[in-house]
Amino acid sequence: MNTALPAGETNAPGRIDEEDIRLTTGFADIFTAILLVVGGTLLGSISGLLVVAAAFALGKPLVRTRRFAACGNVLAVGTFIGAAMPLVFNGSFGLLVAALASYGFWRVHRVPMALALSWIGVTGFVIGLSDGWKTIEAITRHSGTGPSLIAGAALFAAAMWYDSRDRLRQTRLSDVAFWLHLASAPLFVHGLFAALGSNPFTHGNVNPAVVLGTFFVLTLVSLAIDRRPLLASSFIYLVTATGSLIRDSYQTAQVGERELQAAMAPAVIGVLLLVLAAAWTPLRRMILAPLPQAVTRLLPPAARHVAAAPDAPADLPEAEKEPVRLVLGFNDFFVALGAGALFVGSIFIGVQLAMVMLGGGAEIREQDVMQSGSIWLPIVLPALAMWLVAEYFVRVRRMAWPAITAAFGFSFMACAAGILAAVRLALTSRPELLQPQFGMGRREVLSSDLAVQCIAIAIAVPLIANLLFWWRHRVPVSFALAAASLVPLLFADWIIHSMTGGSARSGSPEYVQLRLLAAGLIAFMLAMLWDRADTARQTQRADVAFWLHLLASGLAIPALYMLANDVDHTGLLAGAGFLGLVVLALVIDRRAPLAVALPFAIAAIGKIFDDGSAIAANLALILALLALVLKWDQVRGRLIGLRGSAAVS
Repeated sequence: MNTALPAGETNAPGRIDEEDIRLTTGFADIFTAILLVVGGTLLGSISGLLVVAAAFALGKPLVRTRRFAACGNVLAVGTFIGAAMPLVFNGSFGLLVAALASYGFWRVHRVPMALALSWIGVTGFVIGLSDGWKTIEAITRHSGTGPSLIAGAALFAAAMWYDSRDRLRQTRLSDVAFWLHLASAPLFVHGLFAALGSNPFTHGNVNPAVVLGTFFVLTLVSLAIDRRPLLASSFIYLVTATGSLIRDSYQTAQVGERELQAAMAPAVIGVLLLVLAAAWTPLRRMILAPLPQAVTRLLPPAARHVAAAPDAPADLPEAEKEPVRLVLGFNDFFVALGAGALFVGSIFIGVQLAMVMLGGGAEIREQDVMQSGSIWLPIVLPALAMWLVAEYFVRVRRMAWPAITAAFGFSFMACAAGILAAVRLALTSRPELLQPQFGMGRREVLSSDLAVQCIAIAIAVPLIANLLFWWRHRVPVSFALAAASLVPLLFADWIIHSMTGGSARSGSPEYVQLRLLAAGLIAFMLAMLWDRADTARQTQRADVAFWLHLLASGLAIPALYMLANDVDHTGLLAGAGFLGLVVLALVIDRRAPLAVALPFAIAAIGKIFDDGSAIAANLALILALLALVLKWDQVRGRLIGLRGSAAVS
């Protein structure tokens, strides 16, 4: 669902059980939001009221006209913080002023987060003024849990009220409810568990039975109301309780072994969260069936079928020229949380299994570890876990953020596998390398041919693995990760020199930067090839190009700015370089170069001007870039002669 539509109250129909919400429309939205954050920080150092005024002024062109979701949320948060800043030392009164300002922003620009922030401000103001929360302090064991519990319950009630007014989740009211649920869940969950005597943040004892029982109840509530923030907020408590339960079941084991066993808890919780996410709709149907009609008519219906998210949403704003699927809704975060927990936990499971296969104990020799096949388990298990996550949540459910999470986790393990394979090859050829006394008085460690083979394996394994992941699951970032795995080739001569016993050869900084610049240029040319294959940007080819452009910018632009620092007239050269990147971004219609170059440009301004002037200069830069964003199509049309290019005024 869109968080900020230009007119009316109705959004495009969403997938009910996926808890969809439009957090960003694409990279044009994200880049503009970055500018707003930087500009708001600079303005906030002068006056919070300036932040509020700027947010109201920019709401029309960015939210109501361009329908940029991330920008709308940033402006809403800026309004709340900016209004509270002048009264930050006046207790909770500043929250009331911030709530009023947020409500005004909602009335003008209809951004759901603004209305949710208004409720949050009012709740904080009332809790801060009232001493009534002390009446329930007797049931809590730590100071502060009373206000947390009351504030969380109040915001949860407000969220449920908005949810009941939009059961089918087709209007902004559902989006308001989402943000209220997101704010209420951590407050309520923390207050609840602390009141029950299970607060891991105070180094107190966590009762697994209490935590698991409470989590079961929260799961039933979450399924009934079709919201996941309560479960996500319970994650740290659930991991702690599960870890304690596993550790206590190994009372006869040594302390180190017990801790290692407890470290498997994230894998258990990860599997639980993923099962919940996969079976959410049938479980909801089971929960709703016995409830009375008076209750179910206030809750979202159980969707019979949850359609996969489209690759090119029909309601994409015309101003969004770089559509890229990142996050479709909170279920994306929920599944990614489960996948991340499974990834971490499976590493510890692999370590534990490897130790068992090696016989365990402190007597395990390094030679035995490196020569045993069990050393692959801490790598293979998490890689396999990420592949299996992608098989369902990417190929079947076509979820965006879990795809990125699984791709990065799999790629990390692929790199580890390549390095391990290279090391094992070296040790197979030269087993004496594991002897502590080897190498004393000798220069040669590996032959040149063996060093080349090791480097080839270390690069080929992640390259092939990432390409296979991309081919199977069609995750665009995997292709960029495959390209990134080739970067060490540019430093192969230095690596070979070190592996064959030469002294550390880092080369001059300029040579390092030039090689990184070359890698960036190669990635840029590859990105342009993918861009040319989809000039309309309607397929995944455009997404592959986006990640390659991001990779190219991340390699080349830092190298360019570091090279500029080594010559005279650094400021002038940096300014000219940034202007050149602006022209390049306009020509190729990609904002990745500007996003990567922005912090370097700000740093260069800081070196040229003193503190006061630097703020003014950076504000001028941000304003110029915002003006460019608002007139992007017009400027681009004049630059490359596309007089007929569409423009959003």
